[in-house]
Amino acid sequence: MFWERYKELCEENNLTPNGAAKEMGFSSSIVTYWSRGTNPSFEKLETIASFFKVPIEYLTGKTNERMQKTARSASGDARALIDDLEMLHKSPELRVLLSASAKLTKSDIEAITEIALRMNKERDED
Repeated sequence: MFWERYKELCEENNLTPNGAAKEMGFSSSIVTYWSRGTNPSFEKLETIASFFKVPIEYLTGKTNERMQKTARSASGDARALIDDLEMLHKSPELRVLLSASAKLTKSDIEAITEIALRMNKERDED
């Protein structure tokens, strides 16, 4: 999996596998090993991931997600989750709504969401 991902990233960046390796300070002989199925060391994976701005997990095939979460976006996600939990804690009505939604179908939830959005829009217009 690594070799396929590495070649793909090289092509997308208009680089040859040897050219990219050279830019990262690796020898061309290491590229030959990779092309034959040898996986790079963790340290090399870190360098390659940083060079192409992808997570190591993408290079190794553990995920198809190519975007690295930055500490800032991760902390923003955590803050949003905390805010949502605080809102649920403070509102018994929201807890009932969330609990009731467990038995609804996807189309039921979409219909209810549409109604709620329309109600918010009407309130904003007043």
